[in-house]
Formats: sequence, structure tokens, C-alpha cells
Amino acid sequence: MRKKFLCLLCLTALLISFGYQPILAADLDTPVQEELPEEYQYISGSYTSAIISGSYVKCFATVQANCKASISITMTLQRRPTSGSSWSDVQSWHTQGTSNSLSLEKSSSASHGYTYRTKAVYTVNGETITKYSTTVSY
Repeated sequence: MRKKFLCLLCLTALLISFGYQPILAADLDTPVQEELPEEYQYISGSYTSAIISGSYVKCFATVQANCKASISITMTLQRRPTSGSSWSDVQSWHTQGTSNSLSLEKSSSASHGYTYRTKAVYTVNGETITKYSTTVSY
């Protein structure tokens, strides 16, 4: 329990240090955090976000495991024209390791007239889930 509290505290400090501002968006494709079905044996939680900071889109993905596990994250920044409906990939990043949790944070230049979201594919000991952040417009 103490480790989870410390992880959440560190995550909060990290988000604040990078200029995190709450996003109020009417265009919510999917919730940022969702309850995971009980069918997952190794994945205990995840968090996926996209924020606009200056002229950049900051993407963040983190996943928690129930135990020390082999974890990988593939995070993709996606965008669509603000009035459009089709998403396209802008840039992707990957990380992996063996731990109880793993995080990935990256940024990319934003272009005016686009709506952005982060797509994260989390794999923990072979279990895979895909999550999307809420959308942000620039």
C-alpha cells in the first residue's frame, strides 16, 4: 500500500513539474481511467493522458502489475483535424522492463487545427490492453 501511495505521489509531482493543467474537453472519446475487468490476472491498473503544454502535446502512459512482471508499453500520439473523424498516427514510442510498474512520457510538436489523443498498448506477462486518453485540441 505504501509503494502505491509513493508511486501516486511521484506521478503527481511529475505531472505538476511538467506544467500539468486539468483538461476540460467536451470531446471525450473514452474515459482516461477505467475499471479493469476481473479477467486480468497481472494488470492491476493503467493511466493514459495527453495534455497541451505551450506548443507541444505531452503524452503519458503508465501501467501497474499485481506482481513483478515483464511489462511493455507502446505509446502512440494520434491526431485528426478538429472537424474530422479519422485518426492518424503522428509518432510512436516503446519501452519495456521487469517491474511492478512502468511509465513512459514523451512530447511532440502540436499543430493548430488538430485534436490529439494518446493511444497506449500495455502488455504485462502476455496480457494486453489498449487504452486511449481523452482528447485535447490545439
